[in-house]
Amino acid sequence: MELKTKTDNIEKLLQIKTQPNVILSWSLNTEKIIEREEKGAASLEARLKAAVKAINHGYRVGFHFDPVIYYPGWEQEYQQVINKIFAQIPAEAVTWISLGTLRFPVAWLNTIRRRFPEGNLFEQEFIKSGDGKYRYPRFLRLKIYERMLELLSDYLKTEAKIYLCMETAAVWKNLLEKNKRGRLSIAFPFPWLN
Repeated sequence: MELKTKTDNIEKLLQIKTQPNVILSWSLNTEKIIEREEKGAASLEARLKAAVKAINHGYRVGFHFDPVIYYPGWEQEYQQVINKIFAQIPAEAVTWISLGTLRFPVAWLNTIRRRFPEGNLFEQEFIKSGDGKYRYPRFLRLKIYERMLELLSDYLKTEAKIYLCMETAAVWKNLLEKNKRGRLSIAFPFPWLN
């Protein structure tokens, strides 16, 4: 069972005995995105401190870079987040990391714009994907994933458990081909797509 959050309020979870099938995970983003787009959520530093507490209590932890947002300076800012993770958390304590880029059903667009008029999430080009969601074009998603894999490979090496969240089979296959001889292995949970 995975408990995924953007909070640092885990005190109740630290009062119970851990179980091997329970993983606490945090959705992470750059400090700029957290401040601008995740109003009311815990800061990056607070989430990481909560993860450290969870590990010290005996929980397994995971992280989700989902959605990765593409904007000027994104690479440097995600590198900073990754550096902060592994400055506090040993790689062997990380059960998995998921990667996903911004995607949304078209029905959400007007609602999001109405609720978050100051938001800048939709400054890039989006295409309608086969599943009906709007996503960055495939070439851009591949660029994002390849760079994120490079950034993570400095810390996780081949024992990493990294997967793509809600991504198309074509992108999975493309990344697998490019990375199967590399230092980083990508978990591929859909054997029927091989």
